Amino acid sequence: MLPPSLQRISNFQIRRPDALTLIIAAVALFGAGLVLYRQSAYGVLVSADSGIYISMARSVLAGDGLMSYDGGYPGNWPPLTSLLYAVFSFGVFDPMAVAGPLNAATLALTVFTAGMWLRRRAESKFIAVWACVAVVFSLPVVGMFDFALAEPSFILATTLALYWADRHLEDGKRSSLAWAAAFSGAACFSRFLGVAAVAVIAGMLFLRRGVS
Repeated sequence: MLPPSLQRISNFQIRRPDALTLIIAAVALFGAGLVLYRQSAYGVLVSADSGIYISMARSVLAGDGLMSYDGGYPGNWPPLTSLLYAVFSFGVFDPMAVAGPLNAATLALTVFTAGMWLRRRAESKFIAVWACVAVVFSLPVVGMFDFALAEPSFILATTLALYWADRHLEDGKRSSLAWAAAFSGAACFSRFLGVAAVAVIAGMLFLRRGVS
């Protein structure tokens, strides 16, 4: 007879994704492909703020910290976007070249998170898929993913924070609350507007019934 530890391993089965999960993932990947296609001719779009984020990322890779192109350490630009550019450059690519593919991956994760959230809350599977399609073809949203700006990481972090906050309201687990707190912090480190997510989630926690 196998010991309990080996029995648990032998009984372990990999859970295959169902058809709805695969459809949501396909829509998310289509969204990523759409972002890359829009950037295929001229690359990621840049603005004056983009120059700040990219120069800060280059400065991090050079070992000079979060310093902008003018030699200062700006306090008006939260650091997460620049740090993501630096991390995913892997010390090989220029942050400017990383911004576009990173935006595409960020949109895919945003759409997938929204889809998995709605499949739990909406009775209609069609609504869950249609909402994902609506996000992909929402020009005000997708248009932000064409730029090397903080909006893509902010949108993803806020979506994940609300997703895990809703999970915590449902299951009451500390782990889901910790994830909600972590992604709320990430939203704040993407844009200072992230404090709105903190306020909303805190209000949800305080106003629920039976809170300790």
